[in-house]
Amino acid sequence: MNHMKYLLITIILSVIIYACAARTYHPHSFSFDDKAVVDYSKNEPDLDNSITNDYVTSVNDDIPPPHTEYAKMARYLVHRSDWTSMGTNSLQFPGFPMVNIISIADSPRNEKSTGNVYFYLTDLDFTGQDLAKDNKMTMMLTQDQDMSCRKSNTDSMEPTCARIMLTGSIQKLEPNDKEYVFALNSMVSRHPASKKWVVTHKFYLCKLMIQNIVVLDYYGGPHYVTISDYYNANYDSNMDHVKLIDDGKSTTYKRKTIKTENFEGDDFGEGSDDKTVFIRIHKEIDIIRKRN
Repeated sequence: MNHMKYLLITIILSVIIYACAARTYHPHSFSFDDKAVVDYSKNEPDLDNSITNDYVTSVNDDIPPPHTEYAKMARYLVHRSDWTSMGTNSLQFPGFPMVNIISIADSPRNEKSTGNVYFYLTDLDFTGQDLAKDNKMTMMLTQDQDMSCRKSNTDSMEPTCARIMLTGSIQKLEPNDKEYVFALNSMVSRHPASKKWVVTHKFYLCKLMIQNIVVLDYYGGPHYVTISDYYNANYDSNMDHVKLIDDGKSTTYKRKTIKTENFEGDDFGEGSDDKTVFIRIHKEIDIIRKRN
C-alpha cells in the first residue's frame, strides 16, 4: 500500500516538474552584439496584437550601449524616454529652481532615433511661464524610467543606473516649420492624449535646443558629450530590426543583417542565410538574451 502511495506521489511530482520545465525551457538563445528593437509593420500578415504585444515587449527591452560609449548612451536614453524631469528658473519663487514632469518624444513609437527632444508646453503652466521669462532649462532622463534598474536590483541613484542631463533652451515650432509634422506625429504616437492638450489648454509644440550633455552611467564621475558627437552617434546602426509573423502556432522572427552563427538552436526557418535569419519560437517560450 505504501509502495503504491509513494509511486503515485512520484508520478504526480514528475508531471509537475515536467510541466514547469516545459514552460520555462528555452529552445534558442539570441546573441546580440549590442541591442535589439522590434520593427512593427502595419502590413505584416496575421499579426495578432492581443497575443503578441507582451511577447514583443520582452524583445523590445533594449540592452543599453556599453557604458564607455557616452554619446550612444545619451541617444539611447533620449530615444527610450517618454517623459523627463524638467528644471527651470522659477518665476514664482525667484532664486529657486522649479521642476516639472514633461512628456517628450524623439520619434514616433518604434521608429528610429533622431536625438531631437520634442514636447508640448503651455503658458498656463509654471514651466511655460518660467521659460517665457528665462529661456534656460535642464532635463534629466534616467534608465529607471521603466523600473529596469530596480528590476535588476540596481538602485536608481547608483551610477550604473544610467542618467543624462541635457541643458539648453526651447524653440517653439510653427506649423510651417520643416520638422513640425514629424514632431507632431512623434508626440501623438507616444502620447495620444496630447491631441486634446492643444485644443483645451493651448499647448504649443517645442524642441529642445541642446547646449550641454552630461552622462553618468558608471563609477568615476560624469562625462561630457559634445553636440556633434551626440548627433553623429549612430544609435540605430547596431540594432537588429525584427519582424514578427504570427502563424497561429508559433512566432517567426525575421532578423536582418545578422549572421547565422550568432544564433544557437536547430529550428532555423527556410531561407536563412548570412543576412537574413528566420527563427521559430513557441509563443509561451521566453527569449534568452546573452551578451558576448
